[in-house]
Amino acid sequence: MLCTDESAGSLHRGPIRNRLRSLLKLEGRPATDRFSPRALRVACATHHYERGVDLVAIRQLVGHWTVSSTMRYARPSATFIEDAYRCAVTTTLRELTAEGDSSV
Repeated sequence: MLCTDESAGSLHRGPIRNRLRSLLKLEGRPATDRFSPRALRVACATHHYERGVDLVAIRQLVGHWTVSSTMRYARPSATFIEDAYRCAVTTTLRELTAEGDSSV
């Protein structure tokens, strides 16, 4: 991952990881609560995906070249998947019922 800071200088993985570790330590978080920059990217991608943000936009936010890379980062919860399935089934049944009513 290669990011730029406010002065358009390059940031590499090491400094990002060190800065994140320092901030979490400064906040007083126990070591078990700490996470990596990659975990932060996974959380960001998943959060946006579950809220309906377009995958191309998420791809740009997390700095991937391809949407397929982004899909490995977006890890929707079981609840999200169940809700999406339930919504799809409900919509399909509603459409089928409407078609049946209009043909009479």
